[in-house]
Amino acid sequence: NGVDGIVVDYSDPVEWASAIEFTLSDTFLRRKIAAEGYISSRRNFGVSAFVNKHDNYYLDICDLGRDKPLAPNL
Repeated sequence: NGVDGIVVDYSDPVEWASAIEFTLSDTFLRRKIAAEGYISSRRNFGVSAFVNKHDNYYLDICDLGRDKPLAPNL
């Protein structure tokens, strides 16, 4: 919260409005969230993360033994 995004209760419109007003009033926070959000999204959802998750998935499938579960943890 406040690093690469703002966390609010999705069902509380007053909290949403307050967070939006707060973010709009703080130029440094907006720039920080934008930069950190970009880095975080690339790290967690970029091509490298996608490829690594799929590589690990296939490696887990190939390594299944009798004592291992059928669904690998992703």
